[in-house]
Order: sequence, then C-alpha cells, then structure tokens
Amino acid sequence: MRSHPQLMALAAVMWWAVPALSQEIHINEILAANNTISPDNVDFDDYSDWIELHNAGPLGVDLSGWGLSDEVGNPLKWTLPAGTFLRAGGLLLVIADDRTELNGFTTYLHSKFKLSAEGEDLTLSDATGVLQSEFPGGFPPQYADHSYGWDPVSATYGYLEKATPGAANIGPALSDRVDAPDFDQKGGFYSSTVTLTLTSSTPGATIRYTLDASEPTETN
Repeated sequence: MRSHPQLMALAAVMWWAVPALSQEIHINEILAANNTISPDNVDFDDYSDWIELHNAGPLGVDLSGWGLSDEVGNPLKWTLPAGTFLRAGGLLLVIADDRTELNGFTTYLHSKFKLSAEGEDLTLSDATGVLQSEFPGGFPPQYADHSYGWDPVSATYGYLEKATPGAANIGPALSDRVDAPDFDQKGGFYSSTVTLTLTSSTPGATIRYTLDASEPTETN
C-alpha cells in the first residue's frame, strides 16, 4: 500500500488544531445583580457577581491560562490559574468581584473584574486568546437575583427564574421580564362604582387579577 506522507501530516495538523470549542466549554450562567443569592459567603461573606462555566463535552479539559473578560479587545483580561481543570459534565464557579489577591487560598476563584447589571460583553477564550464562548451582542440588563444563562432544552440564552450556582440550570430561558401592570385609578376608598383599567407596556402581555386579595394564578 502506498503511503502519502503529506496527507498524513495534514491529517495530524487537523487533529491537533481542533479548537477547545469542540469540547463544549461554555459560559453557562451568570448573576450580575446579586442581592440575596451569594455563593461567596465562604470567602468574603458578601453578595458578589458570579460566572459559571460548564463542560458539556465527554472529556475533562485543562483550563489553565484560559481567559474571562468583559472587554472584547482584551480576551485574556483575567486568566484562570495553572491547574484549573474542569471535568466532563462539570461546573466551575468564578466570583466576579475584582478580588484576586487571595486566589489559591479561597474556596472559589475570583476574577479581576465585576459584572455590570446594565449589561455588557462577556467572553471566554482559550489560553491563546481564541474565543470559545460569549453572549452574542453581550448580555442584556439584569434584574436583581435573577440569573441569565443557557437553557439546553431550547438551546438559547435567556433569563432564568431561579439562579442555580454550581448546579444544573433550570429552564425555561425567558426573553425578558413582563412590565408590571399600570392602574389608571389610584388605590383608596370610593363611595361609588369605579371603572378600573389595567395596562402593560409589554406587547402581548396577559394580565391576571383577583378580587379577594389572593395571589393571581394562570387560571384567573
């Protein structure tokens, strides 16, 4: 059988050039407006932003030197320390509080930047600076104690009703929060019948209400 050294060399190059993106390391969930949900009560006992990475691939991956950044032009703004390994199916929580001075002595890794609740870019790049995961166009403005992350069922990013740091995301991913209804009459006591109109600035929103002060449900 005649061998083809050039083809063999090309195949080897293609094999070793497969980017880590094929291993499915991605930004899984973030919390950028943390008021009451704090996995950082072990290290600094405060409410901090956090970023969760997920390895959805079949193999563990060495993340030494990989970069997280909120600046598109600076992919390695903060790099994960040597020895950072994410097992297959595993989750890695990074506290985004700009307190890196104790990395190596803390329970969690701490990045050198915080997240903006107003929304911003967030990228994950490999050690050579090649992009591996991002929120396309940046993540949108965030709401207090509601995380933003990946829903594997719909295969999309969105708002998550319950933050799950260090655990699997709970969907569905929602595109946005419905605006609170507006009342055209002020609350109070009236001596005659009042016609009340409820409206919402969210297109297509359904307003549900009760007349006995109970919590509205989908059947109201």
